[in-house]
Amino acid sequence: MKQEVQGSTGINADAVLSKLSADQWMIDVLADLQEAARERELYASAERLAQVSRVVQDEITRKRIDRMRSAFQTSYEQGKMPSLRKH
Repeated sequence: MKQEVQGSTGINADAVLSKLSADQWMIDVLADLQEAARERELYASAERLAQVSRVVQDEITRKRIDRMRSAFQTSYEQGKMPSLRKH
């Protein structure tokens, strides 16, 4: 599988998984803080943390999409990917 991903897109699968793991820790920390706030009945704080978690997750997703789009465009421009249009 790793070779398929690396061969077809020029992207190393291990690097992609590493990036995903690197970003996920932020969501995990926010979830732990949110749980601790609920346990202490700090519901307003828990709700704010939930909002922050959604914003952070959306930003992480947006940046991942931007990186993938950029990598795809670079590969396409370098001729490493076949054209998507039928001639």
